[in-house]
Amino acid sequence: MATGSMSKQWRVLISKSRDVYLNLAWEDWLYRRENFINQNMLLLWRNDPCVVIGRYQNPWKEVNVSSAKMLGISIARRFSGGGTVYHDLGNVNFTFLTERSLYNRRKNLEFIVDLLRKDYNVPATVNKRDDIVVNNSLKISGTAAKLGRTTAYHHCTLLVSVIKDQLHAVLSAKNKGIRTNATESLPSPTVNLAEIVAGIECETLIHGYAKSFAALNESFVDNVMVKEVTPTNVEYPGLSTVADDLRSTDFVFGKTPKFNIVREYLLPNEGADALRLLFDILVDKGVVQGANIEGNLHPSVMSALRSVCAQLDGIAYDSHLMWSVFEKSMLLSPFNEPPEGRIEMDFALRCLLRTVTCQE
Repeated sequence: MATGSMSKQWRVLISKSRDVYLNLAWEDWLYRRENFINQNMLLLWRNDPCVVIGRYQNPWKEVNVSSAKMLGISIARRFSGGGTVYHDLGNVNFTFLTERSLYNRRKNLEFIVDLLRKDYNVPATVNKRDDIVVNNSLKISGTAAKLGRTTAYHHCTLLVSVIKDQLHAVLSAKNKGIRTNATESLPSPTVNLAEIVAGIECETLIHGYAKSFAALNESFVDNVMVKEVTPTNVEYPGLSTVADDLRSTDFVFGKTPKFNIVREYLLPNEGADALRLLFDILVDKGVVQGANIEGNLHPSVMSALRSVCAQLDGIAYDSHLMWSVFEKSMLLSPFNEPPEGRIEMDFALRCLLRTVTCQE
């Protein structure tokens, strides 16, 4: 974030929306349609509770999807890369939009740190991973970026007073057995600024940063505009279409890079070889594309298990939906195993449940 020429306009836009999909669409609209050769722009925005994953991430690897649904917490996939973050109204989001040649995420982060130090005496620093941390270890901000041919943006978070119980609940993913080449987050211990500075509030910070951004330009009285906006189709034509795309299952889950769930189970078997089961489920674009099962259980148990799993082909990868398919299949295809096979069948069904839910 370099100080531009006197003729360059500096703008601060503060979103009044709390909808993560609308705010991400608004950010993308500005990135694609505004001319940043003539301006620098800072967006400040907050969201209702949600989890935002990076463009190339696997939501099932990063997020406890079932807990998020139960808590009513939205899951969104953004257009930029980077890791997964939790947002709620105790989190402030920054987006720095510039022409590509002026992109400098380090300066942007130092801009955030400077206000925290000067106004609140918070001992914040920027580490080698471009995270803002306190005491060299406790993270208060994560960062990501998107670089185009002529335009770039850098966006980051600032933890002020987020509900940490919810943060931990949704970011504690049940991801046992997922094998993927998708970008993975690097977990770090976090702290709220409110735990360091009593009474600190998001609204006060937002207006403080708006004023500080304006002050970066020597002629800010004439050349800086600070404006609160409600992003709508009236001012930003086509915005709702982008927001609807971001909100869709096809984008949030269907854009997940291909992955496998591979689980192997062993059960001691007195006087014989241990019982063994290996599941390998392929998921592509959020849909099950095949399930391979190997093992040494009774042939009738293995046959029944393969028959049930074959019903998954073409089903969206959702543990509750998958289990409902299993239940219907088991009712239609009774397991005619011999009496001694009951132990094996119970073992097989327990393993199947643990596999589709990615549980330990």
